[in-house]
Amino acid sequence: MKRWFSRSSALCAISVVSTVSGAAGFPPESLHRVLAYDGPTRERKEVAILFTMDGRPDSESATICEIDGISLERDGVCASVVHVLPGSHRLKLRYKSRTQFGSGQLQMDADANRLYQINFSSLRVDYAASVSLIPMHEGAKLSWRNLAPGLSKGSPRIDEEVPYAPNSERGAPVEARTVSDEDRSIVDHLVGCAGKFAVDIELRKNSHQEYESRFPMVGGFIQAALAYVGEDEAISGMRRAQRRGMTAYAAAFSLSAAGTEESRDARARLASDLKECADFYKEHRSRSTS
Repeated sequence: MKRWFSRSSALCAISVVSTVSGAAGFPPESLHRVLAYDGPTRERKEVAILFTMDGRPDSESATICEIDGISLERDGVCASVVHVLPGSHRLKLRYKSRTQFGSGQLQMDADANRLYQINFSSLRVDYAASVSLIPMHEGAKLSWRNLAPGLSKGSPRIDEEVPYAPNSERGAPVEARTVSDEDRSIVDHLVGCAGKFAVDIELRKNSHQEYESRFPMVGGFIQAALAYVGEDEAISGMRRAQRRGMTAYAAAFSLSAAGTEESRDARARLASDLKECADFYKEHRSRSTS
């Protein structure tokens, strides 16, 4: 089964477990393993185990940040392994790579005594990624090779089974954020600017110009918005702004209008708007750090 979620790009925008280092060796306790049910740890045959692959240092990674409205995040880091009771569960997921981050939700049904991998695959198209729920074969055991192949590469423990016992506690129920009118205005401006830079990326692609350096700009605005709202709201706002921008600057993309005054005007308006956004970002960043 597959689900889709929005994502954005970022430059050093996602928190990384600082103790993970290839030179220092693989620290197994740095990856959070959490019980998502009340009471003491139950036997393996009574629960389902969900895990996400941590692709650091070179590949995509995923974590589970909420389950059924309960936070699994501690110290800015979400869970890599979660024990759940059989039944239906709603997961809030977080995705990251060297240049991108995002979040989304997955609804699943879990059976007792089963191991499930939640796999992420970047499409790099329209800020979307694929999420697949993969039931492992009956009797499968979770090894470090499954959980974090890049981190444990070269270690004699790579095929060692991940400890069953949890090493982190779940948090409290997640409460909706309250955003003031003033902060809402700031958020709208930030996600609007993220959308305009996303439009600029598409225009650069069409014009065969370098565009990879613009991804950090999109991520910078989204990351600033995360001080006020959640990831889902910020990224969905950016996508709406991108769609509006594709309409507002349509003449810049039109082959029939290429080289015309209408096309030049659309490109000039986009360039002016991008400069205003960059100035706003600098001002907002300086205010938030003062």
